[in-house]
Amino acid sequence: MTATFSSLWETHDVEDGIMVALTAEYLSPWSTENLVDDLMEIVRESGRDNLYLDFDTVKVLASTVQARLLRLDRQLRERGGRLILVNLDPFVTRTFQASRVNGLLNVHPEEEVGVSC
Repeated sequence: MTATFSSLWETHDVEDGIMVALTAEYLSPWSTENLVDDLMEIVRESGRDNLYLDFDTVKVLASTVQARLLRLDRQLRERGGRLILVNLDPFVTRTFQASRVNGLLNVHPEEEVGVSC
């Protein structure tokens, strides 16, 4: 039996989208080459337009990842959705602010998003 792609990631349905819990493993500079494609596949499988990325366990973020998140946001907006970043560590939030990416992305540093049943 073939598992769906999203089974490789920790995902949860939320009221208006799908939440993906990220780890530093997914966001290391050498493992992000397919990040956008992987996350877009999860969105397609879910049938939902909005993608929430939970950064709760991420403590640092490479600039290459920021560029990929901007690309992901653009692709989601083209299909009528949004990328929403939640539970960011203060250092990661400052990284987004320093690069001015927080003005381009929907960043909610300490917002918790409820999981639907």
